Amino acid sequence: MNMLARIFIYVLLVCWFGALNMAFILSHKFLCLENQVLDLGQEVASLKATESKMVRLCTVTAYSPTKRQCDGTPLVTASGTRPKVGTVAVSRDLFYSGWKFGGRIYIEGLGIYEINDLMHTRWKKRIDVFLKNERLARKFGKREVRVVFLR
Repeated sequence: MNMLARIFIYVLLVCWFGALNMAFILSHKFLCLENQVLDLGQEVASLKATESKMVRLCTVTAYSPTKRQCDGTPLVTASGTRPKVGTVAVSRDLFYSGWKFGGRIYIEGLGIYEINDLMHTRWKKRIDVFLKNERLARKFGKREVRVVFLR
């Protein structure tokens, strides 16, 4: 074989091995990216699970300190504190999912409130905002809004 043919074969071999090396590097990078995508997918799933506990669509109503709307002690909340503006009562399903006394929630369109009271066991996914008197509570009405638990 002449020298030119040898150089040509050498160049072909170098290119072929280089292409194999490049293919290996690219496949390794692809696998790394695929693993990162899988990790991100797991993280997104975890965040969605956390979000479902932290963000809820709830029925929001209002209550006032009357025996008719509360139990026999309308001026004492379930947490043992006196109700005040900025206090909310939550349904027990929310309470048992981690929305505990002293926790704060953001009610879309209304602001931040503190959980200090519980609602009757018949209510689900429901929040009662404390207002000073029955007239204001009736005027408040009933709303379906997004509520975020703020820890």
